[in-house]
Amino acid sequence: MILALKKDVVAGGLYMAIGAGFASMSLEQPIGETTRMGPGFFPLCVGLILGVIGAWVFLTAFRTGGAGGTVEIRARPAAVILVALVAFALLLPRLGLVLTSILVFVLSAAAAPQRSVLQVGLVAVVLAAVVGLVFVAGLRLPIPALPPFLFS
Repeated sequence: MILALKKDVVAGGLYMAIGAGFASMSLEQPIGETTRMGPGFFPLCVGLILGVIGAWVFLTAFRTGGAGGTVEIRARPAAVILVALVAFALLLPRLGLVLTSILVFVLSAAAAPQRSVLQVGLVAVVLAAVVGLVFVAGLRLPIPALPPFLFS
């Protein structure tokens, strides 16, 4: 299934969604006043400005017929990427960052099936090694690099 939307409609909708997310998350922090701003003031302003820009782009696209061509959203690749994100969140505590990254990279490759198995495997292993080095060794994030059951 392919869903075709005007690019400006999609861009305006994304701006509004991101702006609403920023604005709503900023409300968890004290806003303060204009003379004594709290930590939630700036994200609220950014969210509101982004939302207004998004609404303007969105409404202008309908008034002008949606300039800029169309965006085709293919259901299968979008679903595969969504499943890969959920799999990452569920598998990370159980398998560690390196093995989870390999599995998610291989799963994500199903969104573009024209790749060879060797190419996907090689890229997955190299990227998982880079991810492990950067996040576990370099930044020292408290994420297990390997499955915890190997060390218990």
